[in-house]
Amino acid sequence: MKILTWNVNGLRSLKGDLAVMLDDLSADIVCFQETKITRDMLEEPLALVQGWSSYFAFSRKRTGYSGVATFCRTHVTPIDAQEGLTYPSADLPDLATEFSSAELKDLEAEGRAVVTVHQLHDDRTLALFNLYCPRADPERADRLAFKYNFYKLVELRAHHHLRQGHHVLIVGDVNTSHRSLDHCDPYEEFEMHPGRQWLDHLLFPPNPKTRNTPVQVSEDEEQPWACLNVQLEPHQFVDTFRHFHPERANAFTCWNTKMNCRSTNYGTRIDYILADRGLIPHLGQCDIHPEIEGSDHCPVKCELNVTVNFPEFAGQQQKLSQFLQVRSKRSIGVDEPAVPPKKVKVEKPTQKTLHSFFQKTVKETKIVLETHPSSSPEPVVQVQEWVEQRTSSSALAWKALFKGPPPAPQCKGHNEKAILRTVKKKGPNAGRQFWCCGRGEGKADDPQARCDFFKWVK
Repeated sequence: MKILTWNVNGLRSLKGDLAVMLDDLSADIVCFQETKITRDMLEEPLALVQGWSSYFAFSRKRTGYSGVATFCRTHVTPIDAQEGLTYPSADLPDLATEFSSAELKDLEAEGRAVVTVHQLHDDRTLALFNLYCPRADPERADRLAFKYNFYKLVELRAHHHLRQGHHVLIVGDVNTSHRSLDHCDPYEEFEMHPGRQWLDHLLFPPNPKTRNTPVQVSEDEEQPWACLNVQLEPHQFVDTFRHFHPERANAFTCWNTKMNCRSTNYGTRIDYILADRGLIPHLGQCDIHPEIEGSDHCPVKCELNVTVNFPEFAGQQQKLSQFLQVRSKRSIGVDEPAVPPKKVKVEKPTQKTLHSFFQKTVKETKIVLETHPSSSPEPVVQVQEWVEQRTSSSALAWKALFKGPPPAPQCKGHNEKAILRTVKKKGPNAGRQFWCCGRGEGKADDPQARCDFFKWVK
């Protein structure tokens, strides 16, 4: 069974047919993050894909924000699916000891998780977590707390499944690079970041640099991701990529595309497939796929040597309108269509050419001129001069209107054409334009990376 995870930075922004793309990814289960669609934006071409069932989580706070989706081929259809990570308190009482009901509601409101459960051939089950973990603004304490509470919630739910005898696979955008090897520019005390210490706590083998770091920082201060009332066994998961490639450098999955960092591979590895240690004997391979473009992230794919039992299903295919109705169960899913949906042919007017768009509509106008024998031809000459002046003025006006930017200077580091950028940051220079090197940002000693050329546009 092949599982692929990919932060697509907008599911509707992907080019081409979704069914074709899913097949091209060559996986049995595809987990998308940052879908940026809400329930009212979900259309049949995205929800109903022939040969697949799909399960969505939507943000209830903002439109075009967050969201995850899991697509499963027919032969790996889950036996259960749930939007979010919170069971009713009776099923998962540990949550009530660590969070208030308001905190749990807030953690679930951004559509950051889908859990699907699959029946394996040995009568065990596999719980697959598809996660889009929060990115925290360091200047916002509330978002930092939100991020670490989300990590805590993930671990509590994962350990619940482990105690039930299930296998657990955690995939998605964790929004934290684990080791200095996973970052293009690790700073001093890199490993002391709370998010990295949570990964150290979660993963096996222990990080030798932080293995002796206590969960309790001081007598009255705990790590922000640590449970206060529940004891969780550490090091229960393995980073499948590092299991097969323990020392591979420059293996990044996310880049700043605005700074053209992908061209210089100046990025981070923040997308993971984490397997519980019981799955280690069943791991086939795991790798990143930077050759697949379309987002600021690239996919990660893992192969498990397990067989999934296909459950029997009966009933009729759901329509999208039925899917969007309120349900009593939390599971949100759409099965494959029985037949491809019919396309409705819509008659459209003939496309106009760009030339015809700019032409004026010609109307037949009759002009009657009274002539007199004593009339002079001078008025005709004056009219002709007036028309020529108007035509010349109009041409100059259009030329000024469509005047392009000034010619680009050459950057001094590579003697190449610079690119034009605009200051977005608030301040006295907001809105001003400047020239800079057109290459991607990279390490200071990389001659192929962006040089320090800078010039204001006058």
